[in-house]
Amino acid sequence: MNYLQRWLAAGIIAILLQAISGLSTAVWAQGQPVTFSAFGDIPEGGTNDIAIFQQYVLDHNRYSPSAFILHVGDIVSTRSCPENQYSEVASIMKGFAVPAYIVVGDNDYTDCNNPAQGLIYWKKYFLDFEQNFCGAPLSEHQSGREENFAFLWNGVLFVGINLVGGTVRDQNEWDLRMQDDATWVNQQFQAKRTQVRAAVVFAQTGNRTAVDPFTTQFRAAAAAFGKPVLYIHGDLHTFKYDQPWAEKNITRLEVPAGNAEPPLEVTVTMTTNPPQSAFTVKRNPWSTQSVVNMPPCANAGPDQSLSGSSAMLTGQATDDGDPSGALTTMWSQVSGPGTVTFGNASMLTTTASFSAGGTYVLRLTADDGEWQKSDEVTILVNNGSVTT
Repeated sequence: MNYLQRWLAAGIIAILLQAISGLSTAVWAQGQPVTFSAFGDIPEGGTNDIAIFQQYVLDHNRYSPSAFILHVGDIVSTRSCPENQYSEVASIMKGFAVPAYIVVGDNDYTDCNNPAQGLIYWKKYFLDFEQNFCGAPLSEHQSGREENFAFLWNGVLFVGINLVGGTVRDQNEWDLRMQDDATWVNQQFQAKRTQVRAAVVFAQTGNRTAVDPFTTQFRAAAAAFGKPVLYIHGDLHTFKYDQPWAEKNITRLEVPAGNAEPPLEVTVTMTTNPPQSAFTVKRNPWSTQSVVNMPPCANAGPDQSLSGSSAMLTGQATDDGDPSGALTTMWSQVSGPGTVTFGNASMLTTTASFSAGGTYVLRLTADDGEWQKSDEVTILVNNGSVTT
């Protein structure tokens, strides 16, 4: 091989290595930056906290660029844990314009006079809570402990667990729950490692002696995961942002008491080295009160297969109320072998009638006057043969 041939071969190899490197980088940095809000320990203070909480919902809808919001628990103000306090908080949280997630707090469970009843109430009002919102991704739940969940958002794994402090009444139950939490986090880290660039775990409590069995296993799982991990909790109700463990890919964030400070704004960046650069935290994010008009959300509903020629459409659409508070929706036909007649194309819940059998794609568009978002649903009509 002469000099020119060697030079050309070296150039080709360099190009191939660069392409492989670029592919690896693309896989590693999949998704986009994710901005979300985190808060907790409200309205555990009672009536005054309720008013603060309600204002947070209004302010978040108007000023926040967050894609969703996480509540780290503690919503009940008395050890009697009355059902109406769970239902009232659920009602308030449904006012968020973006998906809202919540985990169990000790005030809502272990510190109740009847912990089992407290957990029953929590599950009644908050299990699958994100399904109340348009645009929430599919969540997985742990078998046998369905209050533990996980979901993916733009290349980031989010894991919520029932890790609480409070009163230990049954040590066996306590230990089992801690083990379930550790198992769930480890399973999620192992299963999603190649799909994500970072992970966020959130729970009510932090690193206390009572949960050391969890912490030991969590640290080992995070080390094996090898990517940046943010652990968010409420515990002592004061702001703290640190790296308390030897595993330097773990960063810990303690959110302040909800009645003392508004939700934190957290961003998972596209940077992973050093690991702590993967996360940024902003306190008092609405201090400038700059209105942020987030795009509306549209959800056309699940795909359908019909035995007849008419379908019931049940769409969802939400908006933050900006810029004018007016949100319009419209159904339209994208494709299909025949024509589609809508009962009322501007209504989220309506009917669609099809003139011929076959596969149709329908689109739901939400328009807030500045932004438009759409979603599509596929409908198979009578396996290709409509009887007229």
